[in-house]
Amino acid sequence: MSKRTKFIVAILLLGIAGLIYGFVNSDDGLDFAVNLSSPAASAPLDVSLPAVVAKSASKAASGRVKEINIYEDEQIKAQFMQVAQAYSEAAKYPHFSQPITNPDQVAVPKPFEFTEVDTPFPVDSQEQPLRLSLATDKSQYFLGDVIVARLIVRNAPENADIEVSARLASLTLGDTDVEVKFNLVDGSVNEYRAKIDPSIAPAEEISAELLLKVSVDINEEALASTIGIRYDSAAARLTNISYVRVQGEYLDIQLQYSVLMEGYFFTNAVLQDAVSGRPLLQLQAEGAMTETNNFMTMRAHIQALKAAGSEGPYLLTNITGYRGAERGESLDTPISSAQQNYQVQGYRFDLYDDVEFEDDLAKERIDFLTKLGAVGSAEIN
Repeated sequence: MSKRTKFIVAILLLGIAGLIYGFVNSDDGLDFAVNLSSPAASAPLDVSLPAVVAKSASKAASGRVKEINIYEDEQIKAQFMQVAQAYSEAAKYPHFSQPITNPDQVAVPKPFEFTEVDTPFPVDSQEQPLRLSLATDKSQYFLGDVIVARLIVRNAPENADIEVSARLASLTLGDTDVEVKFNLVDGSVNEYRAKIDPSIAPAEEISAELLLKVSVDINEEALASTIGIRYDSAAARLTNISYVRVQGEYLDIQLQYSVLMEGYFFTNAVLQDAVSGRPLLQLQAEGAMTETNNFMTMRAHIQALKAAGSEGPYLLTNITGYRGAERGESLDTPISSAQQNYQVQGYRFDLYDDVEFEDDLAKERIDFLTKLGAVGSAEIN
């Protein structure tokens, strides 16, 4: 087989595998849920390929056309088998109720962890540059939230005269009337904190994208740093869990929202063991909500719960979600939660219907991938 032909056909096949592999391992579980519910996903998958797919032709130096089999490449076959195995494991459970096999992948951001802006300022009078590290305690705020900001001044001379001033601004509208006061943290010589309440500014000065503009004078050396702040009005707010009960093979967890913008919503969360703190399942839900029809139900499948090995009690945590943008709207709108965690009652496994989860389309996809990985010189029939 010519290297060029083999490469092109291999890329095409790996592209198919990559799409399905991404379908299984997508970080955006909400998009995964949408794709499964699309009309295109309801069509049966044809696992038969014509012979022309299994074989291709290339012209030899002699001018003859010789037939080649692209499935003789062991790396390609191994790749398909890996994808089939990964998909087969995930397909044992509903896409909206997946066991968490690696707890380290469940990131719970600590305050200031992912928002820090660290800026160096070289000065002639010292080898190490002055540094301003500016951060907020969260990456997303909602109307009514108080913003906590942290400023750390590094490499300043000992006993330096440091003065800090700051102002809240709108990215699109300019400076607001909100002056921000940073105070030195007790016991520290270089860490400052400030609390900012954007609601004290006139409403016309506030937008969804805010800026915190900080000026620092160190021995009359003027420095400045800015950090962006997301400050939205939530499309809906999770207020409580209205009920938890066993329904057949599922543990149903009904979430109640205060809906401010009607539309189609997506949400996901982590079901955690309340005693050990171990993350168990990644749960997802979606649906239309209105001011009066303001519920969504997350469903934990018995097989996923058994695989996770916990009958509860549980905590529902890492709750996120959004309202999907409608026609004419450019952005999705986030939803908020009144609490970080919600208690969820557990039940003995013998109270559930102990049935396996079955997905006929998933079986067809697994057969398709397995055949692609298993064939040798024979064609797929």
